[in-house]
Amino acid sequence: FIAYRLPPYFQNFSKRIVKTPKVYFYDTGLACALLGLRTVDDVNRHFAKGALFENFVINEILKNSLNRNRSPRHYFWNAAGAHEIDLLLDQGGRLLPIEIKSGRTINPQFFDGLRYFQDVSGALPTESFLVYGGDEVQKRSLAQVVSWRNLLQIPL
Repeated sequence: FIAYRLPPYFQNFSKRIVKTPKVYFYDTGLACALLGLRTVDDVNRHFAKGALFENFVINEILKNSLNRNRSPRHYFWNAAGAHEIDLLLDQGGRLLPIEIKSGRTINPQFFDGLRYFQDVSGALPTESFLVYGGDEVQKRSLAQVVSWRNLLQIPL
């Protein structure tokens, strides 16, 4: 009960896809301790900051699903290492892609994976999300931008 696997989404969309699950910690504090990170400054300087942030956000979305008594059908999607969606929510055949970035400032490149996934899957921009380390919530042409502080705005 220290770590869990996030399975890949197997729909191919005409590209080779990664089929190996990703491993996440239930407790990102434990992950930080194992990495020797003791302070916020340690985390901010560490190469794994983005991975730890991704782990944290996925944990919170998973907990939100479970707290609403919904059986989570959460996946990630990776097209042969070239394009990835950090979290994919399957809601009865409707796919909600979520890209997770630790940066506090929105960068146009943050949307690259979402754009590619929308092109190959038909996912709608109104049902696509970018979770980032900043504070603003915005509607953009490619996705809804959600602060990590507002994860309840993602429909589960």
